[in-house]
Amino acid sequence: MFFCFTGCHPTLPAQQSPAGRFLWETEAIAERFYTDKLQQLYLVTATGELIKYDAAGREVFRYNNNRLGRLGQVDATNPFNLLLYYPDFLQVIVLDRTLSEVATLNLFDLGYVQVQALGLSSDNQIWVYDEQRFRLSKISPEGQVGQESSDLSLQLEHPPRPRFLLERRQTVFLVDPERGVYLFDIFGQPLQTIELRGLSRVQVHGDYLWYAQEGRLFSYHLPSGKVQEMPLPAEAGAAGQIQVQKDRLYVLQDHKVRVLALTQ
Repeated sequence: MFFCFTGCHPTLPAQQSPAGRFLWETEAIAERFYTDKLQQLYLVTATGELIKYDAAGREVFRYNNNRLGRLGQVDATNPFNLLLYYPDFLQVIVLDRTLSEVATLNLFDLGYVQVQALGLSSDNQIWVYDEQRFRLSKISPEGQVGQESSDLSLQLEHPPRPRFLLERRQTVFLVDPERGVYLFDIFGQPLQTIELRGLSRVQVHGDYLWYAQEGRLFSYHLPSGKVQEMPLPAEAGAAGQIQVQKDRLYVLQDHKVRVLALTQ
């Protein structure tokens, strides 16, 4: 097996490409997609409908809420507790594994007016970055604040304006396309800034941060800062979006998501 995304790192020379065995592709027209640790796929259509596929490629559930504007973010960290964010109305929706609503939260009612990035914490709370107050907060699904940073504009020369947020390995990753990837501890205190610019989102598996740029896949080793381009199979083609889960590669091509099994 070539790829291992749960703590190890591939060692295949960069000039070699792994084989990609086609598994399945979506029928629905995709604008973007997300994956979870069970290798399930969540496809977002141009109209904002969310479609869930199981690991075998079967469509299993759909969710649509056209009252809240654009679906800005989906966090599938917990396949049984899916987090959706609609930034136009500052509305958070929590779905269960069947894409049924189990909770809603209006951030405006809590005093937030400018939030572009949020994500699920490891204890099923919600990380929220307030761009107006420059604070990173962890709140409960009921809206109670558990952790909150101080004003980051007083701590950082350039406080982040993230468009993506992810918690992994007891670290919160904020992705600012202009400044890079900001790392915070679970108390909301800044740790470091990785100067990887132009990113829209990242994945973190073990000690590696994975990101795609211009149809190419890269890994960033968090302890050492080493960047390595990872070869993609020819079957990946010109991918508009790339994600990895264990030994599977997910690519967006011509508004369809193709799923490949990676082998040596």
